[in-house]
Amino acid sequence: MQKRTEVYMKKEYIADCLASYAKEGAVRLHMPGHKGKVEGSLSEAYGRDITELSFSDNLANPSGVIMLAENDIAKICGAKRSHILTGGSTLGVLTAVFAVKNKGKKMIVQRGSHKSVFNALELFGIEPIFLNEKIENGLFTGEFLNGELFDMADNELIGALLTSPDYFGRALDLKNINKRLKKNNKLLIVDGAHGAHFVFDNLTLYAGKYADIWVDGAHKTLETLTQGAILHVNDEELLEGVNEGLGIFSTSSPSYLIMASVESGIKRYESVKAQYEKSFLKAKQLLINGACESGLKILKTDDYLKVTLLCKGFGNELGELLEKNGIYAELVSDNAILFMLSAKFSEEEALRVVEALKSANLSSKVKDIKMPLPVRKMGYVKARKSESESLLLKDALGRVCAQNAGLFPPCYPVITAGEIYDSSVIKRLSAKNTFGVEGGFVKVVKE
Repeated sequence: MQKRTEVYMKKEYIADCLASYAKEGAVRLHMPGHKGKVEGSLSEAYGRDITELSFSDNLANPSGVIMLAENDIAKICGAKRSHILTGGSTLGVLTAVFAVKNKGKKMIVQRGSHKSVFNALELFGIEPIFLNEKIENGLFTGEFLNGELFDMADNELIGALLTSPDYFGRALDLKNINKRLKKNNKLLIVDGAHGAHFVFDNLTLYAGKYADIWVDGAHKTLETLTQGAILHVNDEELLEGVNEGLGIFSTSSPSYLIMASVESGIKRYESVKAQYEKSFLKAKQLLINGACESGLKILKTDDYLKVTLLCKGFGNELGELLEKNGIYAELVSDNAILFMLSAKFSEEEALRVVEALKSANLSSKVKDIKMPLPVRKMGYVKARKSESESLLLKDALGRVCAQNAGLFPPCYPVITAGEIYDSSVIKRLSAKNTFGVEGGFVKVVKE
């Protein structure tokens, strides 16, 4: 029996359309302004960068090559309807919340949700009901201390908007969660930004098996250009709201290169994996063995593409050492270093990482890791609506947060509106690549 992707592999509709036009030598009297004539290392990409033409379809109302691509993606991913996104998973999250905004005023979320989740809820005046997660090694574990929230029968509760898998590749028990939510007719929305490949590799944990709406961040784990994602819908009652939301939040000039790469990334994944699987597994094991021999521990995960080194207080120092050796991780923090792999990860690359790790003297740098969550003093929506003032981060101690602040990556808040600034939060937000910290200032509720 053929694998399901093989049925659709014969045709990459959008990419083939772009390639055909690039070869035509047409007189381009349309957008974009470069007209496909830019010279240099990106010349081929410019040649395939086009706009909505008579033959290239329209993402806002597809009826041609984009429609065919989205239909195939829906069949592969098990959705009633799939929408290609060129605004990343963030666009999918905003649209999903828009589609359900009239069904209630509360939503169950994880404290470690991506910042787009909080932005979407705030935009529509929906109060987040926080799941309290257990913390180990300075990281959220996905084990909920108040999981009884999934059994809530509150008429104002829309349902749950959950992240699975999380940034480190750990998946939730969506089957059980969905079963509990459905007892009270509540919806399950899943931000699966890091799990697009689960439909091939880990179907029992794939969001699409259980969610009413879910987002796949294709560019994170597939051979897809940055900002390429997919929004899937299984509850047909939500289709109208999803279409309306996409019309509001999407650009009217979506990138055809990104669209093509989303279709290609989905359709090529299994063949690329099969081609490189043996060499990849060997390289990954070499990396893990070398890391363990260097005295590091590896975080347990459900995602075979992610390797997280647990670093007890020396992660940033180790990250600098890696970069000096030309090795750039997805995430570097005091607590952890995250490597995001692909099927093409090679033994040569693994050896480079291992050699760098072995050159570090780790045993003398271990520190005790503590990451207590800030204490909540005020409801989230109330804090966001309260009058605020800006203070230097160092002067915010003891004040109530008025605007979420956190780190890039992983883009979830270190502190959320309504929580109290403590010394731990201030120290963590003193790092580089933050959001919610402008010129050293943060917003607090005015006293």
